[in-house]
Amino acid sequence: MGLTDQLLTLYRVDSQVRGLRTRVENAQRYLNVQIRQLEQLTTEHSEMELKVRHKEAGNGNLETERDSLQARIDKLREELNSCTTSKQYSAVQDEMKLLKEKVEELENEIL
Repeated sequence: MGLTDQLLTLYRVDSQVRGLRTRVENAQRYLNVQIRQLEQLTTEHSEMELKVRHKEAGNGNLETERDSLQARIDKLREELNSCTTSKQYSAVQDEMKLLKEKVEELENEIL
């Protein structure tokens, strides 16, 4: 093999090395972009999980409040049977109506 053939072989190998180096650099850039996107999505995911936990905690509080209002409504229903005057009866009914409206508001807020 002559010197010219060796130089031609060296040129081809050098071209292949440059091509491979370019592919590696492009792959590295693509990997860096993917890593940044993954970090961003991971951060967003963590923020969303935190929001979900806060919402669930808030819903738990609202459900507790709704249950206590519902218990009060049930108690007022029992009191309706023991009312002796129409004025008492109307007052208990009005309070029940207000509490039912609050329960509906809480249920809508929970959803």
